[in-house]
Amino acid sequence: MDSIFGSSLGNPIVTQQKAGSFSQSSSGLGALNSFSSDLSGGGVSGGLRGNIGQERSAFGDVLSRGDPVLAYEWEGMIIDSGNPEPIPYIYLESIQAPNIQFDLDHRYFHGRNLSYPSKIITDNLTIQLYNDFTGAAAALSASWAEETFMTATGGFRLPAEFKKSVKVNIYDAKHRQVYSMLFGGCFPVSLGHSSAMDYKSSEPNSFVLTLSVDYVYLAA
Repeated sequence: MDSIFGSSLGNPIVTQQKAGSFSQSSSGLGALNSFSSDLSGGGVSGGLRGNIGQERSAFGDVLSRGDPVLAYEWEGMIIDSGNPEPIPYIYLESIQAPNIQFDLDHRYFHGRNLSYPSKIITDNLTIQLYNDFTGAAAALSASWAEETFMTATGGFRLPAEFKKSVKVNIYDAKHRQVYSMLFGGCFPVSLGHSSAMDYKSSEPNSFVLTLSVDYVYLAA
C-alpha cells in the first residue's frame, strides 16, 4: 500500500486484522504494514495508486468509471490501543474527514518564483456521536478529553495514553469495500452537543467531537 500522508513515526495504534479481531502494533510503520495486509486480505489490493507491479493507472481507473459510491455507504470505528474492543460504528452518526493540504515553499530562480512542497497540513476530523439512553457518547467524549491531562498536577499525559485512531471503510451499493482510511494520532480539541437544548426540537441528541489528526493512510 502506498502511504502518501502517513509517517513511520508515532504511537502504537491498533489495526483491524479480521472481523471482530484487533491487534496492537509496536510502531506506526508496523501498523501500516499490518493495515496494508489486512486490506489486501479483505478484497482491496494495492495502495492509493494501486499495485505497482501490475502497473495500474489511477487515471485509467477514473476514465473507466463505474457506479457511484453513495455517502451513506460507510462504517467507522474509534480504535483505542488500551482497550480490546473498538467503539462500534453504530455510535458514529457522521464523520467529516479532514482536508489534506501541502504548505508551499518558494524559491526565486531565473526571474521566476518557483513553488515546492514544504510540509503536509492535515485539518481536524469531526465526529458526531449518537447519544443513547445510557449516555455512552457523552461519557466517551468527556473521558477522552480528560485523558489528555493529569488532574493532580495539571500537566499533560504522554501521547500514547490519549491518542487514538479512527478507521473508516467505504463500500459500494453491494457492501463491497471500495477503499479505506485510517486517521492516526487523534485526540479531542473540542467537544459539545450537535444542537441546542430546545423543547420544540425533534432532533436526536448527539455529541460532536473535533479531533486533531497526526497522519492519514489511504488505501484503494
